[in-house]
Amino acid sequence: WDLANPSEPRATRPNGNKDLQVEMVTKVPVSNVAWNLKVPQLLATSLENGNTVVWDLRQKRGIATFRPSNRIPLRVSSMVWSNDIQFATSYFGSPCIEIWDLRQQMVPKCKFDYGHTNSVTALAWNHFDPELLFSSGDDMKTIVWDTGHSTLGHVYDSTSSKFDIVFSPYVPGMAATCSFDGTIEIESFHNAGLQHVPNWLYNSTCGASFGFGGRCIHWGNQPAIDTAATQPLTLSQVQSDPAYIQEAEMFYESVVVSNAYAQHARNRALEAKNVGDRDTV
Repeated sequence: WDLANPSEPRATRPNGNKDLQVEMVTKVPVSNVAWNLKVPQLLATSLENGNTVVWDLRQKRGIATFRPSNRIPLRVSSMVWSNDIQFATSYFGSPCIEIWDLRQQMVPKCKFDYGHTNSVTALAWNHFDPELLFSSGDDMKTIVWDTGHSTLGHVYDSTSSKFDIVFSPYVPGMAATCSFDGTIEIESFHNAGLQHVPNWLYNSTCGASFGFGGRCIHWGNQPAIDTAATQPLTLSQVQSDPAYIQEAEMFYESVVVSNAYAQHARNRALEAKNVGDRDTV
């Protein structure tokens, strides 16, 4: 479909590759479609027989067919492109995830056949780090995979099966998952304890670390200093305020431990001295 002329859809028919023509003639149902994120004319279609076909719409032909490594014709449940020439597929009735490379269509580049114990229903690549892949399944697990090292990063447990995952395009390491019970959960990498260091942390412009005795060392960009030079480190002493410590302990005991965030917000709204503060709370 072209939004400039939505009333006239354009049909693209395959030519050249006999295997692809056979699949189209037999009218195998399509279960997923996904555009390549870098090459605008590349479109991948996943079929209910487990195969994934990559099309070059400019040349009007299929350029590659990827078949499940176990050759079992299971319907593709999810298929997503990475930021480059790789894509991931999962299958209904299988806990396996396969990572494919356009330059190697005989066998998957990477295969995860552990972690999940039931069908994998949703996949999502991280927008800021193409080595991080999210997966959710009927086993009520959401897993972060480090595809660069072919390892499992972290497992998030839930009370219901998930059917969709969406990464935030603005906040690195944050994703939303949807459950069949109508629940949307926000997951974050920041408390996952990943051994893989995400790409977005390499470009940090500032940082700080606390030590014993209230000492804090921090660094950041200094406009007056040449950016090519090494940024200086600043060591400072943090003074503790007993009043803040007492308030923090009370907040932890009365709100965090008892999970009374809603009641805490209502109390803060009642204590607000003006309308602006009350609306903010």
